[in-house]
Amino acid sequence: MRRNFLVLAVVVMFGAATGLAAQAKPDFTGKWVWDHTEGVYESPAEPAGAGAGDRGFTITQDAKTLTITQTQGDQTVTAVYNLDGSESKNTVQGRGGATERVSKAMWDGARLVITYTANFGGNAIDRKQTLSLEGGNLVVETTPPGRGGGPGTFIKIVYKKG
Repeated sequence: MRRNFLVLAVVVMFGAATGLAAQAKPDFTGKWVWDHTEGVYESPAEPAGAGAGDRGFTITQDAKTLTITQTQGDQTVTAVYNLDGSESKNTVQGRGGATERVSKAMWDGARLVITYTANFGGNAIDRKQTLSLEGGNLVVETTPPGRGGGPGTFIKIVYKKG
């Protein structure tokens, strides 16, 4: 009897631990709008591309993918990321036209880390972007590359549900 109770207790504890681990991954689903009053930019100027949040974007998420949909001018742009760390391929618009971007999205606790290589003027540069929820806000942190491939300016942009 005592042994059965011990086995049952271990099974219950394992199930609870598994449930807690699954809860550690937040759901970023929603429409998000840039909050101009918050954020960190390690330069005196507003970060390049930060204004894109003015128009807002929408995130949908399920167990396997995270999809970001944004309006750029009169076009709707959608990027889909696999949440299991496998490669995701999306077409992005740049100064030189459309290009394919290969990304990997992986969970680091409650943070989603998206890494990709961007092609700037023929130079391949690795980038990392981290998404997290803080107080109901979506926080996106990135360090774009600096000139000559050196370290860039840290950017933390806060988005509120819109």
